[in-house]
Amino acid sequence: MKALTRDDIQVTRKGGDMWEAWITHAPKSPTTRKPVRRYVHAATEDEARAEAFDTFATLYPILMVTGKVDFKDAILSCIAKRRELGRIKTDKTAHDYTLLVERSLKGLPRTPVDEVSKTYLEAMYAKLHTSGGVDGKGVSVKTLRKLNVVVKGAYDYMIDQGVNMPNPAYGVKFPKPNDDELKPPRVLTESEWAAFQDAINAELAAEATSSNAIKRKSALFGSYIAMYTGMRRGEVCGLRRGDIRMVTGHIRIEHSATDEKKLKTPKTKQSMRTIVMGETLKQAIADFYQWQATYLTEKQRQSDATPLCCDAKGGIIKPSYMSAQFKKLCLSVGIELKPGESIHTLRHTHVSELLTAGESVKAVQERVGHASAATTLDYYAHVMPGEDAAIAAKFDGLADRARKAGDYR
Repeated sequence: MKALTRDDIQVTRKGGDMWEAWITHAPKSPTTRKPVRRYVHAATEDEARAEAFDTFATLYPILMVTGKVDFKDAILSCIAKRRELGRIKTDKTAHDYTLLVERSLKGLPRTPVDEVSKTYLEAMYAKLHTSGGVDGKGVSVKTLRKLNVVVKGAYDYMIDQGVNMPNPAYGVKFPKPNDDELKPPRVLTESEWAAFQDAINAELAAEATSSNAIKRKSALFGSYIAMYTGMRRGEVCGLRRGDIRMVTGHIRIEHSATDEKKLKTPKTKQSMRTIVMGETLKQAIADFYQWQATYLTEKQRQSDATPLCCDAKGGIIKPSYMSAQFKKLCLSVGIELKPGESIHTLRHTHVSELLTAGESVKAVQERVGHASAATTLDYYAHVMPGEDAAIAAKFDGLADRARKAGDYR
C-alpha cells in the first residue's frame, strides 16, 4: 500500500481558520460519493495540510482497504481510534477489547478486512469455539458474542468513515454452547452464605480508624449491599448518598463506577432502576452513616455527590478493590472461589435465592437490571421450582397413604 504523504492531502479554506481536507486518491464515501473529508483549524494552508495529515494518518490504512489491510490489524486500529474519539468510553474498555481480539484471533491466517463476510465470521467462530484461544481449548460462545460486538463496532466505524463495504457481523449465527458452558452460575451454599454473613457482620462491627482500614471496611460494606440487592460491583461503587432514600426505603441506581474512579451511565436503560431496601439493609446503612461521621466532614456527609462506600477522603473506591476484599474475606472463612469467580457470586446468589423462593422472573429481572426476562431465564431457569413444590407435597400424601394401607395387613 502506498504510504500517505502530505502531498496526497488537498485543503481548501472554508472561512476564518476553518479548512476542509481530503485525500486525493482515497475511496469515495458510499453516501456522499465524494472522498472522505475532515475539518481542521489552522492559520495557513501549510499548517492546515500538516494538521490534516496527522488526522488522516491513523485513518488512512483503514480507508485504503483495497491495499489489503489485515482483518485483525483493522479491528485493532479501529479500537484505538474509537477510544481516541471517545466512542469507547474508558481506557479499560479499550484495553479489554484489544486483549479479547489479540487472544481470540491469535494464530489465525491473515485475511484482508474487505474480504471478510458473514459466512467467513461464522466459520471462524466455529473454529475458535472448538480449538481457538490462548490455550487451544476453545473460546466460549459468550466470549464469541463479545468478540462479535467488537467486530461489529469496528466495521460500523469504518463504514461511517467512508469505507464502501457491508458489515459482516450482523445476523451472525454462533455455535451451540458445549456442556461446560451450560453450567449454572456459582452461588453460595447455605453453609457458605451463613459463614459469609457472620464474617462480614463481624468486620463491619469492628473498629476502623486508619485510612487503609476505613477503605477496607467501606469496600466490605459494598459486598454487604451486593448481597442484599444483587447489584453489580460497579453499581455499588457508583452509589452516591443522594441515591439513597432513607425515608421511602429506596435506592436509585443511575451510575456505575470504573477502575479509573469515574462514573458512567449504565449500558442499558434496564440497568437504571429503583429498588427497595429491606429493613435489614436500611438499618445497616443508617449504622454505616453513623460510623462515617467519624471520618467524613459535615460538608461531605451533606453532599448528595459523596459516594456511599467511600475511602477516608470521601473518594470513589475501585470496583476491582471491592472485589479483592470480597475474595479475601471468602478465603478467611474457607469459601473456595475458582478462577473467574468474584464478587458477582453475591449477585448470582441473590437472584437464585429469590427465584427458588418463588418470586416471579419479571420482578427479579427488574430488581437486578437484566436487559430482559429472557436473560434471567437463560441463567437461572434451573433454580426455579415451578410446580415441583406441589408435586413434592402430593408425593408426601401418597407416601402417607401407602403407610396407612400397611396398617390393614
